[in-house]
Formats: sequence, structure tokens, C-alpha cells
Amino acid sequence: MNIFKHFMLLLTFFVSFFVIDGNAQSSYNFYIKTGQEELQKRGLTQGEVRARLIEKGIDVDNVDPLNYANYQTEVMETLDELEAEKKAKSKIKNISSNADSTIEVTDTINTKSVAEAVPEIPETTMKEDSAEDILMKKHESVKQQDSTAIYGHGIFTDNTLKIFHTTDGAKVPDTYVLGKGDEIHISIFGDSQTDIQEGIAADGSIQPDGNSKIFLKGLTLAQARKSLSKSLSKSYLFKPGQMVITLVTARNVLVNVFGEATITGGFNISALNSAYNVLSVAGGPTDIGSVRNIQLIRGAEHYNMDVYAFMNNPFLQFKFDLQNNDILYIPVAKKLVTIKGAVKRPMIYEMKDDETLSSLIKYAGGGNERCLS
Repeated sequence: MNIFKHFMLLLTFFVSFFVIDGNAQSSYNFYIKTGQEELQKRGLTQGEVRARLIEKGIDVDNVDPLNYANYQTEVMETLDELEAEKKAKSKIKNISSNADSTIEVTDTINTKSVAEAVPEIPETTMKEDSAEDILMKKHESVKQQDSTAIYGHGIFTDNTLKIFHTTDGAKVPDTYVLGKGDEIHISIFGDSQTDIQEGIAADGSIQPDGNSKIFLKGLTLAQARKSLSKSLSKSYLFKPGQMVITLVTARNVLVNVFGEATITGGFNISALNSAYNVLSVAGGPTDIGSVRNIQLIRGAEHYNMDVYAFMNNPFLQFKFDLQNNDILYIPVAKKLVTIKGAVKRPMIYEMKDDETLSSLIKYAGGGNERCLS
């Protein structure tokens, strides 16, 4: 049984109105039709249901048909959750700000299930566009930020974040994590003098002539300098400061963007960029996309990206380096608040549950002079 039929059979077992028996098991077309009708009725797609089940630990491609009943509660809860989230998303699109008070605060939405939404992961291979192609699409599709936009969206559309294609013009931070495909140059100018240029191999190592393998994959540039200095000191004579290591060519990585991004899909981009740069290539969040709860997913590890924290401390971008097959997911904004009147930056802001009115006024730049006089 192929994966599509297997998934639809699992789904149909819980949402259809029949019991699987010997004859029913051979009626795949009936199962598929019934499952599709149920998904259509709820406004869902196979991809998002499948992704949510996988997120909950259900390997839908390898479930034994005889054990479907063990997953009944989780499948039905998943369908209900996704249906509720779809309805919540449609409500968010009706954001409006028409009041005239000096400072108006409007709680636009506060839906827990929306904030915890999981990206829809398509089953087909993602299209890989060049950064140039994506930038062109972005500039054609992204609207200029105004006072009705969520604060923070603008940094992804106003050229604040530069995109690096090679090492030219890019200052490589010591926090850059080396990987397969990176090419480094080592210059020693002590009692021994030599120049070594090596690409990191698939096993994560380089092997200069006459030396054993030196493993660099997974090390930051700063850590690699120490490791190389220790290893090469066995073959060359030099003092501290007499060895320079630079990144000649940075590898490309595939990063997948899902959720409320202007452009979703797979992006081939230089690993010199941070996760924030990738979001800029993707056009940033949509009108309802979060800026406080963006997720960088790397296998079982999840990292939260807060654009407001980044805007306050740009150095934070180096915490979000890129590895091949990373996933960036932008959920729907959970809690939007509008502030108007005598503040320096009247806009819509995304707030966290533990933040107060004073936090909102701080984000808005504080009161303007006529308010304080």
C-alpha cells in the first residue's frame, strides 16, 4: 500500500462511518474518497493533518492497520485542533484600528491553539530557488510597512538585513559553525612558513599534506583556530599570533520556511547568513504572522526567535546560525495590541502573556513630547 493510501486509510478509520472488514480493506478508493470529503468539510489538507500527527509522535507511514484503534483519540483531537485553528486564523484577518482615544489598547486575539500551530509540511519535494530569484519575488509581493502593520515586520522588507552570497564583503563571526563544504585558508608565518587551503570533507575533516585528519565540522571558527593551532604545531614551528585562519568559501545550506511567511518553501542560501537573513529573503511574516514566537527547528531541538529582542540587540542574530535542513516556522501572532495617540510609534504590537502596559509603551517609543509637557 503506498503512503498516500495508507494515510487516508488511517484517517478514514476514525472519520468515516464504517468498520474495516475483509471486503472494506480492498476498497481503497472508497476509503480515500471518504477521508478527502471529511478533510474538505473541515477545511483541512492531508499535509497539515499528517504533519500534526507526526509532531505528536505518530508515524503515519508505518502504523499497522490492525492497530489503528490505538490512535483514535489522538487523531480525532488533531482534527478538532486544526479545524479550530483554521477558524481562528480567519478571524485575525479582520484586524481594524478606527478609534480616536489618546492611547487606545485593543487586544486583537489571544488564542492558545493558534500560537501552538504546527506548519503544514508538503509531501512533495520542495522547490529550491536561488536567493536572487527569491529576492525578486519578495520585492514584487511585499507591501510597504505602515501604521497598520505589526511592529517588527518592517525589518524584513526594508533592506535592514543584507543577504550574503559569498564571503566577499562579509565579516565572518567567530561564532560561525563550520561544516561540510566550507573551505578554509591557513597561513603560517613563523619559523615555518606555509599556506594551506582545504575544503571540509564529508566526514567533517581536512587533511593537510603530511598530517593526520583534523576534524572541524561542528566547531565554531574560534574553536577551529584553537584545534588547528594545536594539531599543526606538531608539524610546523610558529608562535601564538603567527597563524591566520580565514574562511575562503562558505557552504550553501537548504533551509525550509513554513507557516505565515510571505514566501514559503526551500531556500538555498550561504551559511554565512543567520536565520533572520533567511526570513528576509522569504519576505518576512505575512500580515498575521508572529514576530515574537518564530521557531527555528533543528531535528528534536526548537529555538524561539523574538524579533523585538533582536531589534534591541542585533548581536542575537549570531545565536541563530544555519545548518542544512533547518526549518523556520512562523506561527500566527497570538496576541496583538494596537496603541494610538500620544506615543512616538503608534502601531500594532505583538505582546507576550507576561508583558504589561508599560512594556507596550516602551515598544512604542514612549510618550511624545506633547504628551509629557
